[in-house]
Amino acid sequence: MKVTVAGWRIDLIAAAIVLVALALRVHVASSARYIHDEDNNYIPLAKVISFEPGNLNLPMRAENHGAYPAYLVKASGALFGTSPLGYRLLHVLVSLGTILFVFLLARDWYGDVAARWAAALIAFNEYYLTTSARVTAHVPHLFFVSATVWAFGSFLRTRRLAYLYATGALVGFAFYIKEHSVLMLPAFFLTLLLPSYRHWLRSPHPYLACLAFVVVVSPDIYWNLTTDWETATVDYGDQEALQATYTNHLRRIGGVGFSPYPLMYYGRTAVRWTYQQITGSELHDETAEYQAMNPVLGALLLTAVF
Repeated sequence: MKVTVAGWRIDLIAAAIVLVALALRVHVASSARYIHDEDNNYIPLAKVISFEPGNLNLPMRAENHGAYPAYLVKASGALFGTSPLGYRLLHVLVSLGTILFVFLLARDWYGDVAARWAAALIAFNEYYLTTSARVTAHVPHLFFVSATVWAFGSFLRTRRLAYLYATGALVGFAFYIKEHSVLMLPAFFLTLLLPSYRHWLRSPHPYLACLAFVVVVSPDIYWNLTTDWETATVDYGDQEALQATYTNHLRRIGGVGFSPYPLMYYGRTAVRWTYQQITGSELHDETAEYQAMNPVLGALLLTAVF
């Protein structure tokens, strides 16, 4: 079911998925109360960002990670107003971009039917639907991650070097939101070890693509090298908070542990019941503001992850 508009082939089912996804997210964005990350982090930080020549304030990082989401909030407020919907609307639109990249990736490798299912599964699962209607780092981070995977997949499929270099740059943009995005680079190199792609490792292009990543993140690297991790603070208007630098994040490495919280998003009730049966104590829910998926969809996607 496709139509051609101005030379573009449009999948009507995919278009319907995106439109319904937009309507649902606009409803949540206009009616839901602010959660902790919004009114204690990115919205206050967005308010103190200033581009005035005599009063520049362009923070590189927020309290724990890069400040990019706050700039998205700043732009959204300038374009659409400072109501909850106004602050959140660019995040809503960016989330639609994630759905589009998931659709394109699945279509390129597995066809139209798989692409429609993939788009629907990410568009309508409860966790991403409610999260992408709010101002959090998850929305732009997942956008850049999905764009990165699509670009790398397009390189593997077409052998076009532009996609490979875009992959390196996009990992850099994702890194500005969540530093663990850098782990995509070794994953991509492991993919290039497969026999049909191994010859690329004998060329300079994968390594130059990594250089593109370094160029993109070089301002953040410079900031970390010139900042005292014990005293670095960020201004949130009415208060300041200590900032986490690379040193702070690296100091957290050193042990092996298990956290049930990632599993909570696949099905909160099932995880809390299982935790209580195993440990004999109740699992305290510190992320109740994030909607978990229903058990059927959660089990499907969790199985796919494994």
